[in-house]
Amino acid sequence: MDRLDDLLSQIDDNLSGDSSEPESSPSEYSSESSGSRGEVRTIALADGLSLLVSESGAKAWLRYEPSDSVSPTKYDSRFLSNLLEENGVKHGVIEKNILKTAQLIREHPDASVEAQIASGSEAKPAESFRQTYWIGDEPFARDADELFVRKNDLLLKLEAGGEGVDGIDVFGKRIPAPVVECDAPRAGVNVTRRDDEYYAETEGVVEREGGELRVKPIDRDALMVLHVSDDGMRVFLSIEPALGEGRPASLQEIRMVMEEEDIHRGVSLRAIQDAVRIANEDRRAVSDVVIAEGKPRERGADAAIHWFEKPQTGKRLFTINEGGSVDFHNLQTYAVVQEGVKLAQVKPPTRGGDGYNVYGEILDGQWGQEADLKPGENIRVNDRHEWYSTCEGRCFIDEGRLHVVPLLEVDGDVDYSVGNINFRGDVIVQGSVLDDFRVSAKGSITVFGAVEAAALEAGGDVMIRRGVFGKEKGSIKARRDVVAEFLQNARVSAGRDLIVGTQILNSQTSAARTIKLVSGKGTLVGGRSMAGHEIQAKIIGAEYGTKTEIEAGIDCEVLETLTELKRKIAANQDLLDKLIEMMRVHEESGQLDEATRRRAGIKQRQLEQTVAAQKQEIQSIAPRLYCTDRPLIRAGLIMPDVMAKIRDAKYKFRTPVKNCKITYDVEEQKIVLYSTRND
Repeated sequence: MDRLDDLLSQIDDNLSGDSSEPESSPSEYSSESSGSRGEVRTIALADGLSLLVSESGAKAWLRYEPSDSVSPTKYDSRFLSNLLEENGVKHGVIEKNILKTAQLIREHPDASVEAQIASGSEAKPAESFRQTYWIGDEPFARDADELFVRKNDLLLKLEAGGEGVDGIDVFGKRIPAPVVECDAPRAGVNVTRRDDEYYAETEGVVEREGGELRVKPIDRDALMVLHVSDDGMRVFLSIEPALGEGRPASLQEIRMVMEEEDIHRGVSLRAIQDAVRIANEDRRAVSDVVIAEGKPRERGADAAIHWFEKPQTGKRLFTINEGGSVDFHNLQTYAVVQEGVKLAQVKPPTRGGDGYNVYGEILDGQWGQEADLKPGENIRVNDRHEWYSTCEGRCFIDEGRLHVVPLLEVDGDVDYSVGNINFRGDVIVQGSVLDDFRVSAKGSITVFGAVEAAALEAGGDVMIRRGVFGKEKGSIKARRDVVAEFLQNARVSAGRDLIVGTQILNSQTSAARTIKLVSGKGTLVGGRSMAGHEIQAKIIGAEYGTKTEIEAGIDCEVLETLTELKRKIAANQDLLDKLIEMMRVHEESGQLDEATRRRAGIKQRQLEQTVAAQKQEIQSIAPRLYCTDRPLIRAGLIMPDVMAKIRDAKYKFRTPVKNCKITYDVEEQKIVLYSTRND
């Protein structure tokens, strides 16, 4: 038995110490003082034991007082429970507190013990009625010194309140919900009450004093207020009707105020007359009636562009043929125009009609919106707003300007018969670009054939309708997009997107935004591919484990700049170290003359300043290295020996993984892989 008691005590202690138990739990041990529980009634139970019940009966306490005639060992928890039940305590009994009380009596027989042993529920009161409307709470009345009302105005409204909630006492009996009566005012002089609504019987001032509501009749002149909108386009009139024998609203007085305020345009005499009639005859208030209105200024027509030669807009349509490869043959990449041709006519915007405000001030009409297009290179505009090309070339829109850039078209291959090309416009090659030749253009480069181990660099796009055989020497660089059927052993850099039709093989590729292989085989095998935001392919890597590196979320231009800066710092630091060592050796040998010392000191300071500036530049550029917090690499299948990298996190694939999506957790600074593994 002792072991059981000990166990129960231990359980009780654990439950009492459980901080997760809510404070309002009925099983909480109570040490509430008599002063905090209000009036109580006491019921004697046995020698030394009494029951204390709150006035409402919703709470009960058990009190033990030590006595020489009582052996406390008989007061175990079962005895106490039976004693309470015999005395009718049956609702909300707190068994844990009974157990605790018995334990305390047994362990401390000479001490007084008091504990809450039952908890019912208190009744919640109900309102008989409540005030739901009072005219003094209206916005117009809140700051008024006196509250003026008219005959039959609703002054006060009462509404029946909600129902209360009955309680239950510790003996299981219902505690009726009390009713709280609202102090309803009496209807006094000139006030009538209809059910629970109070109305004014006459015009006057409302008074609410000493539990009585009354209306004091007075005489008051009509109140007329003019208000002009902030933009001066409208005049509003409000009238409070006269009270008693007060002077009514006057049309003449309103017009006199308007003359004083210099309001004379757009006035509606009819609106003023109607407002005065309502206030004087109907004895109703008029609020914010528009009695004068200006004319808004008009907005002219926007500029319009009529095209005679539709320019290239930068949008391209890619179609995939039945075999799954990208159809480059029907891809329109440029619009060629002749010299002197009329490209467009831009109708300029017009000026809208003038307006005026209520003061008669003229509001100048607004001009329509200018055309969202400016003339660029090789565009001539005459006095009729007609735009002409001044050279033959490609017509396109770039950053809101219309350009015509010279167009160089090579009928065949770029070979020894043509030589290297360096052109300030667009270049179109109908054939291929052969080994060791260079094509450079400020515009775009379009090659209908293939590109071998050649170098292409464009200020716009590079479009290669076949593919690239780089032979580990070929390179392609574009300020915007690079689009090709395939890449093999090439170095390719795109300022925006790199889009490849079927395959990237053993190539070094980078794109500021995305690298996509979504048609045909769509394979990326070998080499290293880096994209600022996303890499997407059908298959990455090869079955026989070709080493392939893929990286997303990095700004390749920033990386290149940082790499070059670090190379320069290393070189300059090496020079600085050698200079300092050499100066030391010569100083010790006494071979360093003053002029050489001075010159060496200058060079040392220059190197130190250069290294410091380069380090500072690295600190300013480095935060831009990671261009997005949401990089993404996804592929239908990733083969073994593929190394995925995002920021400083790496993941090497050792088995094939299907339907793979690779992202990055910025907080955890680790790669997150979602996949369906291939069994």
